[in-house]
Amino acid sequence: MGKPINDDRNNRIFGNASGRIECSFHNGSTAVSGYIVKQLGTSKFRVSADGTTFYNCKLAGNTSLAQSLTAGYMTIQAYATGGSASLSARYSVATVAVFAGGSGYSAGNVLTADLDGTDATFTVSTVDGGGAITGITITTAGLCTALPGTLQSTVRRLSPTGGAGTGASLDLTFRVQSVVVVSGGSGYTAGQALTFTGLVGGSPAATIGTVDANGAILTVTVGTPSTGIHTAATSISLGTTTKYVKQIYSTRILCTDGTRTPWGLVPAVNGKAKLDTIT
Repeated sequence: MGKPINDDRNNRIFGNASGRIECSFHNGSTAVSGYIVKQLGTSKFRVSADGTTFYNCKLAGNTSLAQSLTAGYMTIQAYATGGSASLSARYSVATVAVFAGGSGYSAGNVLTADLDGTDATFTVSTVDGGGAITGITITTAGLCTALPGTLQSTVRRLSPTGGAGTGASLDLTFRVQSVVVVSGGSGYTAGQALTFTGLVGGSPAATIGTVDANGAILTVTVGTPSTGIHTAATSISLGTTTKYVKQIYSTRILCTDGTRTPWGLVPAVNGKAKLDTIT
């Protein structure tokens, strides 16, 4: 795993303000923010909040302690790097309602909504005496990237094709059916949550499913699909996963969740740099 960083990188990492690693530690009275002054071992450090008063603290050995420090303990948070991934949502029809029934239709007629992926189809279940549609069901939900029709308040309105009649229009809402990995990026971890910016009408619980050895996203898992979407997402972003460092070495860190990963430093802000997990 390598030597402790104090052995060969002490001057570079701790010897100047721009390289000092940010940490939190308990000073005997309360938990405070500070930085590492010197490494005393793989899990023990000299730390300070002001450069005047110094404390020797040990890294918390588990996540619970790291989140609620007691006297003599400290934490270094490692922020997952993750970057450059490109993701795209695929939508399918969630609900259908008749806005205008038209005329000349018959029960059993199949109508089609033109989508930019796989078209959606609907089956007319009931009509009135003039053949106006009074009931309709989803036959196939289709798949699309851009939502079809025109936005009308909380629905997308469109005119389907097919059937024996004319003049029908339908109100649709959509769900996120899947998320396609356009580019996997690197440095991600399974379980990171996706955020859908611009999505209106519902938001699914979606996370990274699997990644490769470089942290490139291979699959995305979408939970129970949300319904009622009428405005598509403008972008999909990923939250970062915070890890707590249990031991730190020259090239790798061991985290309280048992994972081992290479590491680097986020550029320093106000004289302190955050530890960053990398691949």
